[in-house]
Amino acid sequence: MNVLQLVVLVRLSSRKRFCKKSGQAYSPSRVLITKNDVKEGLQKSHILYDRAEEHYNCISALHKLMEGSDPSTSFYWLARMLEGGEDPLYVARRLMRFASEDIGLADPFALAQALATCKDCHFIGMPECEVLLAQCSLFCQNLKVY
Repeated sequence: MNVLQLVVLVRLSSRKRFCKKSGQAYSPSRVLITKNDVKEGLQKSHILYDRAEEHYNCISALHKLMEGSDPSTSFYWLARMLEGGEDPLYVARRLMRFASEDIGLADPFALAQALATCKDCHFIGMPECEVLLAQCSLFCQNLKVY
């Protein structure tokens, strides 16, 4: 049932985007789902990531969990954002902000580490920079000072 629900949500989302582009009227009252849609849904990992809403919720969750020094859960939010198509440079800039605001002068190397991560993410891109972002987030969590 979960897969069927995700298939319907994905179909509605793609139909809404199509209607916006084509100028047609959008009506969510009827959705045709085929067996192939369900088979494809079972084989895919569906992460619904609406940039308008989830963008700020996810980055806020990551920041709060880094403040609380919870590496495994903060890795989840980091992975969810990246898997959902978030720009890794946006995440890297937020890590720089975390290093500056939450760690600050307690360890000036944290900002240098975050800046290097941002620069390296720019050069190598996805998916390789996922590891750099995870390392930087863990590094900053271990240095957090209040």
